[in-house]
Amino acid sequence: MQTFALLGAHPDLSIAEIGVITKTTPSWKDGQLAIFDDVELELNPLQFRLGGTQKLGVVIGTVTVTEQKSLASFLANDLMTLHPEGKLNFGLSVYGANQSRLDQVRTATKNLGLETKSRLKEAGRGARYVISREATLSAVVVVSNHLLSKGAEYVLIVRDNDIVIGRTVAVQNVDDWANRDFNRPRRNAKQGMLPPKLARIMVNLVGLDGAGKTLLDPFCGSGTVLMEAGLIGFSKTIAGDINEVAISDTEANQDWLKAQNFKTAELRTYIGQAKDVGNHIGARSVDAVVTETYLGRPRKGLETPADINEAVEYLETLYTESFQALKEVLRPGGVVVVAAPVHFINDKPHFVPVNEIMTKLGFTPDPILGDKLVYHHADQYVGRQILRFTLPQ
Repeated sequence: MQTFALLGAHPDLSIAEIGVITKTTPSWKDGQLAIFDDVELELNPLQFRLGGTQKLGVVIGTVTVTEQKSLASFLANDLMTLHPEGKLNFGLSVYGANQSRLDQVRTATKNLGLETKSRLKEAGRGARYVISREATLSAVVVVSNHLLSKGAEYVLIVRDNDIVIGRTVAVQNVDDWANRDFNRPRRNAKQGMLPPKLARIMVNLVGLDGAGKTLLDPFCGSGTVLMEAGLIGFSKTIAGDINEVAISDTEANQDWLKAQNFKTAELRTYIGQAKDVGNHIGARSVDAVVTETYLGRPRKGLETPADINEAVEYLETLYTESFQALKEVLRPGGVVVVAAPVHFINDKPHFVPVNEIMTKLGFTPDPILGDKLVYHHADQYVGRQILRFTLPQ
C-alpha cells in the first residue's frame, strides 16, 4: 500500500530524513506532498520519530473526476468499515501545489463532507463532520476532534491528471514539540537556538539505531541535539562547549527532560574547544557527531560581501581544526551530521566550504544528500546548510 506524507516547511530536508529512516524515495512529490510506494515501517512510530513531517497516511484510492455522490459513498463505506460501531467523526483536507487546479477541486468538493454525512445517516450511522477555518485540517484539529480514533481525516491530493485519496494515520504531536521548545528551563535566544525539529532531523540523518551507541555534540549550546538523540534511543551522549553556561544549560535541560518522564540518554559533559576534544574523550569512542557549529558573530543586516568573506575565512580555520580533532575520536564508519552557516546578502547565499574541508580531512560526503539541503526562512540573515559525512572503515 502506498504512503503519503505532508512534509514540513523544508520539504527536501523532510524527504531526506524519511529516506534515511525508511530506505525509500518518493515515487511522486510536489511541494510539501510526497507519495512513497514501499514504506514498510508502522506509521505511528515513524511519525513519532520524524521531525520534518506533519502527517502520514495510507493511499486508499485514486480518481480522475470529482463526482461528488460516488466519492461520498466511497468515503462513507470506508468509514463504516474502519469503525463498524459508534458515532463517527470525520474531516476533509484538500492539498495541491497547482493553485488553479486546487481551486477547481475545492469548488467541486465543497459539499463533499455534507454529502458523506448524508450517506452515513442513510446507513443508520451518526456522524459529525469536522471543519476548520482553513481549507485543510491542522494536526491540532485532527487530534482534538478524535479523528484518528473515532473516525478519519481524508486527504485529497490534487495532481495534474488525477486526485489521490488518502486516509491519515498519524500526525505530528504539536504540543510535545512546543513543550520541549518553549518550556525547557534554559533557552538562549541571543546566541541562536537550534529548533528541536531540525535537531531531530539531523539526528535521524545519522541513520543509526542508537541502542548501545554514543553521540557527541562538541558545540552543544543548550543541548537540543542531545535531548532529541536520547528521545529516539541513543544510549550515551556527550556534550562539549567552550562556554561554561552552555554546559550548565545542557545539564539543566536534560534534568528537566527526565522530570517530564521523557526518555533520555546517559549524559557526559566537558568544557573545552572542539579542537581539544581528544583531551576529554578517548580515541575511537564515538559513533556519531551531530552538531550545529559556531555560526559566527550575530548579523545586523548591514554587512558587506567583504565582511562575510572575512567571517567565512575564520570559520574555515575553526572547522579544519575542530574536525581534524573530531576525526580522532570517531570510530571507523562513524557519521558526522553538521549544520553550517549560510550567510545571505540580497538573497545571495555565501557558504562555508565544509565539503572541501571535510574531504581534505579524509571524510566521505554523502552522495545522496549532497550539499543542497538548506534550512532558511526568508526573514533570516543566516541559514543552515545540513551536511552528512562518514569516516571510512
